Amino acid sequence: MVSQVGAGVDSASVLPHRDFDGATSGFGYNPRPVTRLRLILKRYPLSGVAIVAGAALLAGIVLYIGPLRPHTAGVALHTAATSPTPDPLVASVASPSAGATPSVSPKTTASPAPHKASSPTTNRPGATATPGATATPGATATPGEGSTPTPGTTPAASPTPSSTANPSPTPPPAVQPVARAGINVEPSMRPTRYYGPNPDGWWCAGACNGVSNGTVFVDAEMNLVGQLGVHTLRLEFPWALIEPTTHGTYDWSRSDYIVNAAIRDHVNLVPIIVFTPHWESAGLSDPPASADFQSFTAALVSRYKGSIHTWEMWNEPDLATYFNGTEAQYVSQVLVPGFNGVRAADPGARVVLGGPSGPNQSWLNGIYSLGGGQSFDIMAFHDYSSSGGQIIADAGLVLGVLQQHGQGGKPVWLGEYGQQENTVSDTGQQALLNAVVTGSSPIAMAQWYNLRDDFSMLCCPPSVYKAAYWGLVQHDDTTLKQGYGALQQLIRQGY
Repeated sequence: MVSQVGAGVDSASVLPHRDFDGATSGFGYNPRPVTRLRLILKRYPLSGVAIVAGAALLAGIVLYIGPLRPHTAGVALHTAATSPTPDPLVASVASPSAGATPSVSPKTTASPAPHKASSPTTNRPGATATPGATATPGATATPGEGSTPTPGTTPAASPTPSSTANPSPTPPPAVQPVARAGINVEPSMRPTRYYGPNPDGWWCAGACNGVSNGTVFVDAEMNLVGQLGVHTLRLEFPWALIEPTTHGTYDWSRSDYIVNAAIRDHVNLVPIIVFTPHWESAGLSDPPASADFQSFTAALVSRYKGSIHTWEMWNEPDLATYFNGTEAQYVSQVLVPGFNGVRAADPGARVVLGGPSGPNQSWLNGIYSLGGGQSFDIMAFHDYSSSGGQIIADAGLVLGVLQQHGQGGKPVWLGEYGQQENTVSDTGQQALLNAVVTGSSPIAMAQWYNLRDDFSMLCCPPSVYKAAYWGLVQHDDTTLKQGYGALQQLIRQGY
């Protein structure tokens, strides 16, 4: 009996062969037939010659063909052994999902410009705060609404590689063939409206716009993000709502719920750590104490390091709406301590610079002159230009800043871009998406603002201050604009 290599046969299971005279031997050999052959040859010489010749011919065929079988089996085994094992991150990104995911997915972070109260650029979204609107303290997330996420079950984000201790990786080509596609969801809080959680967003509890709890938004929209297949989902993790009452006392209920939903729908999160709690300072946008910010960042990253690997340090810190301090305070009290907190909790995690509201070269250069150049792994900026070509040109300016400081290898992420269109036939949104995502540029990740049309609201009770139409899904979380399908198709094509 011939055993072929790799055939899965256990030699111990081979049964002894039974010879035609009834005797048995372990390998099927019995000497008695040889004695009988000698008698035949002696009695019938001529027939014996024919028998010997036939046996010789058969032996030659066996010798020629026999070696081919194990050789072929060996090739098959080698092929199986050397075939690449599918990367779960890449697989999750390609078949949403994303993961990354994604990527990490690698994707990125920052709170949407559409909710800005003021903006230096006339075509940026935003509205002036209502005069006399009071800062009514808001309710925090309801405890116990989510279980602690299981580490390691999320596809990583975007297909973005984990950072090393050196924040300046080996430079890749400056211009990438395409940008990876990401998306934002509505902001957690709006400091110009009132102190509490956004009634039209994921962090509201009790006083919500048309739903009993913000978790309703989370479930519906995380599913939409997963079906879309983006490499990253950029969203705020507000310090003021997670550590709301005193230093060291955390309410993880809503963040746990969000992370578990992301794990369920294979979405790679890129949280923005933002907003100072009231026990630290009177204003959400005030600069925090560096030690407290580092401590919170370390606790947050430690809790979710099994599933989140990229963190952004604040949103649009060049605007007083979000950071009511100097650039020097941003570097010394947010960026550097935040980076240190992230790396202490998860040495492989990556840190995204808090993206400024535009391609502000002067502000970006100031990060370096103030000592923050080694405290981020990914450069980010926001751009609400209506032209994809202009956004790509602006990305070149941002890359130029990195190159000027010898860090041309760091990725450039477009944390927010978009335009409003209050119709299902959103031809303008589709054109901008296509131009930015498919255009050759330095942009490694382009995160659209926003997933859903959202309302800027006052509270409490919740009331709509201003409707906005930046989303690829209408406000009902059900009606998809054509841009949603267009972006989904781009992602399926490899963007």
